Amino acid sequence: MADREDLIMQLYKESFGKSFNKYDISVRYDNKDGSLHMNEHREGEEHFTKAQIDAAMKYFNDNIEAMKKSGLDVSKRKVYEISAAAISLMTKPPEEDK
Repeated sequence: MADREDLIMQLYKESFGKSFNKYDISVRYDNKDGSLHMNEHREGEEHFTKAQIDAAMKYFNDNIEAMKKSGLDVSKRKVYEISAAAISLMTKPPEEDK
């Protein structure tokens, strides 16, 4: 399985049609409250709560299962699978890395 950085790069390329640039996105996971902070080095930082992250995971996983059953949208399903994997890796508490 690809490591965290590879998954993020794949997702970024699929989403934006260009290669990942480390200055385009910065992400920090706050394991105290389960939230994600994106682009902290820029104005307009986005903050995603644990509830929003959980809702996104549910959306991706529900759609992955529906696409598996229908047999359609295989390439879209792969993007959703990459998205779910990247979110899982980003939100994994550091102590679980050991």
